[in-house]
Amino acid sequence: MVPQVVEFMKNENKQVRMPAIRLCGSISTGTDEQTENVLQAGALQSVRTNFEDEPTSLQKEMAWFISNVTAGTKTQAQSVIEAGLLPSLIKHAKLGEYIVRKEATWALSNLTSLCDDDLVSSLISAGGIEALLSVLNVIPEGRIVQICLEGIYNILKTKANTLDKLEETKVIIRENGGVEILETLVCSDNFDIKNTASEILTNYFPDSESIGDKDMPDFSDLEKEENSSHSKDELTAQTHAHKYMQGISRDNEKDDRSTEERKNQGKRSEGEINDKKDNNRENSEIQEVDFEADESDVEDIKEDTDNDNEINDL
Repeated sequence: MVPQVVEFMKNENKQVRMPAIRLCGSISTGTDEQTENVLQAGALQSVRTNFEDEPTSLQKEMAWFISNVTAGTKTQAQSVIEAGLLPSLIKHAKLGEYIVRKEATWALSNLTSLCDDDLVSSLISAGGIEALLSVLNVIPEGRIVQICLEGIYNILKTKANTLDKLEETKVIIRENGGVEILETLVCSDNFDIKNTASEILTNYFPDSESIGDKDMPDFSDLEKEENSSHSKDELTAQTHAHKYMQGISRDNEKDDRSTEERKNQGKRSEGEINDKKDNNRENSEIQEVDFEADESDVEDIKEDTDNDNEINDL
C-alpha cells in the first residue's frame, strides 16, 4: 500500500497529492518500522522534488510529514538532511507563510531532540539557530515559542561537552539577538516559556542584563495581520497535529531516554487535534480532520485519479 501512496504524491492533481501526503504523515506517527516503510518507498524524494513549488496548504502538509521523520531515529532524521531538505525547512521557518513556518519550525526543533552531535552540527551549519531565533523574534507566545526554546536549549546542551563548540554556538546566538529575545521572553505570562528562557540565560548567558520590569512588546498588529491573511482552508489544514516534544530534561546532560520512549512523548498524530486554538483564529472556522491510514483511503485516491483520467480522455 505505501509504495502506491508515495506514487500518488507525484500526481499532477493537487486533490490526489493532498491525501497521499497526509497518509504518509499519518503513517509516520506510528512505529519506527512504519516510518521506515514510508522512507523506503521514496517519500522524502517526492517531497524534495515538489516542496518549493507547491501551494501553501500542501507545503504545510509536507513540512508536517518531515517533522514526523525528524522526530524519529537518528538514521531517519539524518535521511531528511541527506535528502537535501534542510535548506528548504530553514527557508520556510524564516520566511514562509504562517502555517508552513510553524511546521518547518517543528521539523527543525525535532532534529535536536536526540541531542545528537552530528544532527545538531548539520543544523547549525545550515543556519538552524538563526531560523529558530527568527521565529522567536516575530511570534511572541504559544506552543511554537516553547518548541523553539527547546530546540535552542537542546543545541546548547549538545555542544556543552566541547567548550570551543559551545562558545561558537553562544556567539551565533548573541550575534543574532538571541540574548535580548530570551531576556524579553523571561517576562512572558506563559510559565513554560518564562521558565525555559530563564534556564537558558542562567546556564549559558549568566552575564545577561537584568530585565526587571521590562514590558513585552506589542504584537497586536502581527496577530491582526495573521488573522486576516489565512483562508479557511489554511485554518483547516492547521488543525493537523504534529509531534510534540515533552519531558525533555532541564539539565546539561544528553537525553538518555530510549528511542521508543522519546517517540511516544514526541509524537502527535492527526487524530490528536490540539484543543487550544491560536487566539487569533475563530474556533467556528476550525474543522478537525480525522485521516486514518487504511485501504479505503487508497481506493478514494484511485477513484479520484480514474475520474481525472476520464475527464482528460473526453
